Amino acid sequence: MFRLSVVALVALGALAGCKGKEDAAGLDGSVPKDTGITFASCESNTDCKGGEVCRELQCRKACTDGADCAGDVLGVCAQVKGFCVQCLVNDDCPAAQRCEGELCVPGCRTNADCSGGFACRDRSCVSLDPIVCEADEQRCVGNQVHRCGPDGTTEEIVDCAADACRVAGGQAECVARVCEPNSFGCIDSSTAYVCDETGSERQSIACRSEQNCQAGICRNPVCVPGTTSCAGNQSVLCNEDGSSFETVSCATDCVSEFGCSCVDGGCVPRICSPGAGQCVATGVRLCNSNGTGWAAPEACPEVCVEGLCVGSTCEPDATLCSGDLLLTCNSLGTGYVVTRCGDQGEICAEAAGAHDCVPMVCVPDAVGCSSDDSAVVVCNSLGTGEIQIPCGNNETCDRGICVPTVCTPNCSGRSCGADPVCGVSCGTCAGTCTNGQCEIPMNSGLELELTWLPSSEDLDLYFTKDGVGTGELCASTTCSNINCTEDATRPDWDMSGGVSTGDPAMTNHQTSEVIRLVSAGTANYYAAVHAEGSNANSVVATLRVSRNGQLLGTRVRTLAPGALWNGIQLDLSQASPSPTMGALGGDFSGCSGSCVVDTDCPTGQACTPLAIPIPGLGGQCVVGCRSDADCAPQKCGGDNQCHASVVGWGAQCVNNGSCREGLYCGLLSNTCAESCATVGTCGSDPNCCPVSNAAYCRQGFFLSECSDTP
Repeated sequence: MFRLSVVALVALGALAGCKGKEDAAGLDGSVPKDTGITFASCESNTDCKGGEVCRELQCRKACTDGADCAGDVLGVCAQVKGFCVQCLVNDDCPAAQRCEGELCVPGCRTNADCSGGFACRDRSCVSLDPIVCEADEQRCVGNQVHRCGPDGTTEEIVDCAADACRVAGGQAECVARVCEPNSFGCIDSSTAYVCDETGSERQSIACRSEQNCQAGICRNPVCVPGTTSCAGNQSVLCNEDGSSFETVSCATDCVSEFGCSCVDGGCVPRICSPGAGQCVATGVRLCNSNGTGWAAPEACPEVCVEGLCVGSTCEPDATLCSGDLLLTCNSLGTGYVVTRCGDQGEICAEAAGAHDCVPMVCVPDAVGCSSDDSAVVVCNSLGTGEIQIPCGNNETCDRGICVPTVCTPNCSGRSCGADPVCGVSCGTCAGTCTNGQCEIPMNSGLELELTWLPSSEDLDLYFTKDGVGTGELCASTTCSNINCTEDATRPDWDMSGGVSTGDPAMTNHQTSEVIRLVSAGTANYYAAVHAEGSNANSVVATLRVSRNGQLLGTRVRTLAPGALWNGIQLDLSQASPSPTMGALGGDFSGCSGSCVVDTDCPTGQACTPLAIPIPGLGGQCVVGCRSDADCAPQKCGGDNQCHASVVGWGAQCVNNGSCREGLYCGLLSNTCAESCATVGTCGSDPNCCPVSNAAYCRQGFFLSECSDTP
């Protein structure tokens, strides 16, 4: 199983407790012993000299038994891998050393080699008290300072109260708050600031020369300072620094018989309706465009009726408009019947080729903005329709005026939190947003830490809760190393549709597994631990449960190879929750069962052959992947476990896990192979060799294998 090379907390405690800094440097395996051995790089066996094989892109001395490695610094034969190493177990190393990563590193021999509070177990100094924190670490948990003791077994906690907790240079301390956390403000008219997440520091942001700070945002000027102007039929008064303006609608905010018009920046009462006519003597005069006066009279060719020049006769039932007046020719064609549309709250307008009284759809001459503020919307003088006037690039409509966009957000280098220029969101965060970067809190919410000894063996941690999926250990909603790593798609426990604080995240260390849940709520939680069947020895498993950085309890169990431990139940609805042993909710009886193909297994399991992968003979359901999609961004290997990388058919391999899913590492060829059922040509049979797409099924030494040749 792939594990990150990160120091586990239990190993850190041992590191702090063992004597001698020179020896301690290698006790946890993080700093391997410098043997002075180097290996030539390679891509295949042909790149190496005689007696060597290419393994893991390095030329290694080949072996079949210990005699092939005798007398060499790397004097032990790793028969499974087929090359010489320095050690496989502790007994291969001197008494004062232990085996870690196939190298001998410093280790303890007796309890006397360890300091107080520690004992020698399997050549490692192990704390006798529970490890509650990382030795000498200082950190902030909420608004509390947490300082870990030198051996990781004690932790000092200081509540900062009205002050703020801050970590600087590795030191955590309470500092005075200077601003509201994550707030914005103005230092002066030309300088904005953004407060950090603790409230202990504020970052100054200088506005450009033409800008002004308003409510923590550097705003571009939106109008000419101190001026009064007209925008459509509204009066606009710009303030002294040009940062904002006030508007008065002459269409709705000015009382006059004929309404008002904006003239020279002010609302002026009209003396007539713009464009309306008035009969004078034998002619007509028209009201000007803003309603403030009459044009010079003009003679009508025939007669003037209600301010409109018409013929002395007309077509019966023909209609005309004069302002809000509807003129309808009488049945004799000798005159007009006048209807005042305004009495009905309507306006006279042309409709379907004729004139009629129609409802108004907007306030005549009113000005506003489109729903997305990208255009100015103007109602025509009759109120029968609107037109949109798009604003320019980098402009936004504000109260019927196109103004420069307030500011341009700058999320450069930020993945979450607020943009420090405009205050817009740069993205959401599943954990804590620190200086624009998303971090899953190391010690907040609920945390489970599994450690084990000897660390060379392998354990797996499973975590679920009431109300999630089927509650089975092997369900796809159960958090485990298969589907729950921090860099993979995690189970969506809170049904948010994406990664959130309600979803668990697992971190795989070299000798531990840690699961964290930021928002734990009050549910019942369950955990289980499984010992790999491939383990050579029994393993002492330690499961620690913490909430908000406080240890709730520690449980220890010795597990034989293949054993499953229904580890804990935790009810967070209790006032003082504590992990309890015993029966768990759901089916935690194990993840095994006979199968022939993957679909014979429950979700979250794959069908892995019992020994030699002969088609049709079946295998065992194990917790594992079925395809790369189950492991993204990692890859699914031939052992149905997730790996950082795998190789394809015919490539050199070390074990099944180094080949892609559906392949296995050939016992004699040490190359990735695929088994098949019917000897002969595969032809068009898609089930013959589906992974390699080989042309033939050829009888091998043990079983039939896919091949390019008959």
